[in-house]
Amino acid sequence: MSNEPAKIATVLSAFIDESYCSDWFYMVAAIANSTEQIAEFEASLRDVVNDACADLWMPPVPEIHGYELLQAAGPWVGVGLQARLRVAGRVLAVVRDSGLNFIVRGMDLQAQARRYPQPYDPYPLVLTHLFRELDKHAKNRGEVIRLTCDEIHHHSRHRAMLERHRKHGTPGYSVSNLNQVAEKLQFVDSRSSGMIQAADVVAYLKHRIVSKPNAPRPERRSRDRLWRMIEPQILQDYCWVPRTRAAAPLCGAAGWMGGATGIPMTHKVARRPDTW
Repeated sequence: MSNEPAKIATVLSAFIDESYCSDWFYMVAAIANSTEQIAEFEASLRDVVNDACADLWMPPVPEIHGYELLQAAGPWVGVGLQARLRVAGRVLAVVRDSGLNFIVRGMDLQAQARRYPQPYDPYPLVLTHLFRELDKHAKNRGEVIRLTCDEIHHHSRHRAMLERHRKHGTPGYSVSNLNQVAEKLQFVDSRSSGMIQAADVVAYLKHRIVSKPNAPRPERRSRDRLWRMIEPQILQDYCWVPRTRAAAPLCGAAGWMGGATGIPMTHKVARRPDTW
């Protein structure tokens, strides 16, 4: 009989946020391996953001939002584009140096509307896809994972959805009881979580790249440069594009992944030009 102590599973942590428009819905999970990694990352993020605000002679911002930072909204109104891009680069450098990983899941909302007479609410659908991939990631590592989302309405509904999945399995072609998911689904105010902010910035950047492929060349070069900073840490990048078929029947829960194609690790999937 072995005298070696039993291995205790590490608890991974995933923090989830989303970015979307009328055509595309993206959700990103920022994954940390330990509470120590989270604490070190969030302290570094606060330092970088506070230093950046001091350099720009502006008051400290309570949190970093990808949309506000890159679109000169909220506290970034009046700050020049190059200055904001430098701040985004410093934020993503902290993300890169922290060793965080990311799983990206997206959905083509227009393709879903063409495919299904009554399209599904994208938030719980893409969240379920993300649950499944996070559970698989934890299982491959022999660990369990704790899930936390940015604060939204209907907390109880989404917690109940997770419990149903644990009891009956996730809908679709790849059923999972999410056995590696620990505890209840948590929701936090993004102002209190640098991890949620990291997921937000990555989600917005990915969404912008996909939804605006014909943006002016300076924007495309800038956002591609930012993406390359953290691309090695992207464990999965996948967009669900439901196939269109004539007279498609109204599908039940199993139809969430029925008749689907995917777009893994690519950006060129959108339609309309716009500016940065």
